[in-house]
This record gives sequence, structure tokens and C-alpha cells, in this order.
Amino acid sequence: MNWLSLDLATALVGVLAGFIFFFDGWKRSPKEMLPFHKTPRITGLVWVVSGGVISGLLNYFAKAAQGRAMIVYVVSFAATLIASLLFASIVVAVYHTVKYSKQRSLRLALVEAVPITFFFLSNGLDACLEKFSEVEKSIADLKMQAMERSRLHVLQFVNDVEEFLGKDVLNARSGLNYFRFFLANFLRTFVLMFFEEKEILENFRAGFFERQGNNLVFLEGADVKGSSYEFSGLALDVTNSLAGRALLQNRILAFPDDARGAYQKRSANPEYKHFVVVPVPFRPNTNESERIGVLCIDSLNPDASLKAEFQRRLLMYFSNVIASARISYSAD
Repeated sequence: MNWLSLDLATALVGVLAGFIFFFDGWKRSPKEMLPFHKTPRITGLVWVVSGGVISGLLNYFAKAAQGRAMIVYVVSFAATLIASLLFASIVVAVYHTVKYSKQRSLRLALVEAVPITFFFLSNGLDACLEKFSEVEKSIADLKMQAMERSRLHVLQFVNDVEEFLGKDVLNARSGLNYFRFFLANFLRTFVLMFFEEKEILENFRAGFFERQGNNLVFLEGADVKGSSYEFSGLALDVTNSLAGRALLQNRILAFPDDARGAYQKRSANPEYKHFVVVPVPFRPNTNESERIGVLCIDSLNPDASLKAEFQRRLLMYFSNVIASARISYSAD
């Protein structure tokens, strides 16, 4: 046996040992923590040692330089194991990213893929699959809780709006100031119930821009950072802003997803990087003249969900409520 055939045979033994150690050694029961001598990895180590013995025998029978076969074996084993782990890690990371990017966001899924990959490397495939199952169950439980909470919030919000408007109609309250008071009250309630989901405004704000000719003028908002000051002297051009496009096209649009080309910014240095705009009212087949303005919901979090189906339905409903309230408070 010449040195080339010896290296090839030893390398094949190393590759085989590397694959066996990877497939056998990276499986572990996710149900319990076992001592090392009882885990499948001890079997993998037996195969590794056996491969070393075989390489030594090949080296002996070939009467090659001492240690050459062992070096080739170790290098081929290590290269195979590292390549297998690298490929498997990429597969785990891609699987996690693809699976959860639609449920959350691509950036968040990519960030979460890093610790998941390290968890796989340190705990094995079985434990990693068990982790995926736990995450899916946790997400399902959170969705169910959020759905039940949202249903209660919707009922409460609808009842509060009807009661508020009913009292004002009964007491013959009308005029712009009453309408602004209605907006200040329910813009805040709307954001707290369905976006912040807590008692204080922190990451979201809402505002109503009323159409006046070719401009959209800020009328009222709910924000801890001062929407009134920020927009008090700024009118949005209907033809040169994302809000204007939403009004003219009768569509719900979001920034940055639906932004294209040049658009008019609502402030010089906006803190809110993600927002959605809804025509008021938002109904199919309405004339442009019927749309009195736009409802805006802004978020500090660029990954916030603002156009999911549930949020979309809520925005449509609240948009039409604002339009009805405007008519009610304009009545003589």
C-alpha cells in the first residue's frame, strides 16, 4: 500500500467517524438531563476511538511513517465534524427564520436565530426540536390570550363610544371643540387598548388630520411626546405625502412598506419610524369628496404590526366612527 492509498483510506475512515459522531453524538433525550456516560455521545466517542485504532492498523500494515495516518485521520474527522455542524447550524437558523419571520418580523427572527443555533450546538437536535415545540406552544397560548383580551377590549370600546356619542347627542353638544375632545379621549383609548396593550402611552401615538382643500391639517392626537406641538404649524400636501395618497386612493398605507419615491415628512427629525394611515371614512366605493381626513397610528418600533388583519379591521371601524362623530358634532 503506497502513501496515497493509505491517506485516502485513512481519510475515508475519518470522514465516516465524523459523520457517525455527528449523527449519533448530537442526539440527546430532551426529556431529562443524563450523565455524559449515558448519553449517545459516548457511543460517538467509541466510534472515534475505533476509527483511530483502524487508522493505526492501516499505518502498521502499510509500514508508513509513524503518526502520518493518525494526522490524516484526525484532520479528516475534524473537518467532517465541523462542516456537518456548520451546515446543520445554517439549516436550523434558516428554518427558524423562515418559520417565524411571518409571525413576527424578519429582523426579529434573525436575531432569535442566533441563540437558537447555539442552543442546538450545545444541546443537540432532539433538544432543539423540543425547543421549537415549546416556542410554538407558547406563541399559540399568547395568541389565544391576546384574542380573548382583544374581544373584551372591542366590546368595551364600542360600548364606550356609543355611550359617549349618545350623551353628547342627547345634550345637544356640537362644534369643533366637542369633536376634538372626543378625538383626544378615544384616540388615546384606541391606542392603549389595541396597540400598547397597557395603561400608558410609550411606543405608539395616534393623530387625526383633517382635509382642508389640498392640505391635511393636524387636528388632534394622543401622544406623550407632543404631537400637538410637532404638527401645529405643519400641513401635509394631499398630493405629496403618504397620508395624501391613502386619502386619494382610498387605501390603508404604511411607512416604509408602501412608501415610494419622494414624500413629504411630517417632521424634520421624526422619532417614529413606522406608521399606518387610514382614510376617514374608509369604505369601498366612496367618493373622494366624502373623505374628510386620515387617521394615523405611529410606532417607535420599526417591527410593530400595524396592518395585520385584526388591526386592519379595528382601523377601518375607528375610521368610520370618527367620520360619524364629525357629522354628529357638525349638526346644527
